[in-house]
Amino acid sequence: MSKDIIKIIKILFLFLFFVKFTIFLYITNFEKYYCSANSCRRIFIRDIIDDSNKLKEINILLLGDSRLNCAVNNNKIPKSYMFASGGASPIEMYYILEKFLKKHNKPDTVILSFSPRAIMYIMTFWDLQIKNDFFSYNDFQEINKISKKTDNHKTLLNYYLA
Repeated sequence: MSKDIIKIIKILFLFLFFVKFTIFLYITNFEKYYCSANSCRRIFIRDIIDDSNKLKEINILLLGDSRLNCAVNNNKIPKSYMFASGGASPIEMYYILEKFLKKHNKPDTVILSFSPRAIMYIMTFWDLQIKNDFFSYNDFQEINKISKKTDNHKTLLNYYLA
């Protein structure tokens, strides 16, 4: 009886390992088909920045986080485009703008909108940009270099709580 239970547990373990391994392969090799908002967002932004997804003439560029994304329907604003999305940080939007301007014409107006949380916490930087390979190695080195020049590594939230 106990040998049968051990055999069943081994078979179950192998089956679960196979399922998890298959899911891992699927996610890593078919990122456009994996239903993750982060993955789709990253692919979309990379396509726009790399100019593989052509944009029409843009006069207004909107950069920000979910508040801007939810509050503004840029389809109703002529010649506008929006990179705002949930969890975006000012650091990410700076690099999006920099990369965008290397391949596209300069817009007349750039609108920035971030919630105080995006400036006071670092949660979006590691969880979205770094983990999703948004930055190149050189971008990350530049961010590190600038960060090391500051005397204080506190966020604004620490000043409000002090």
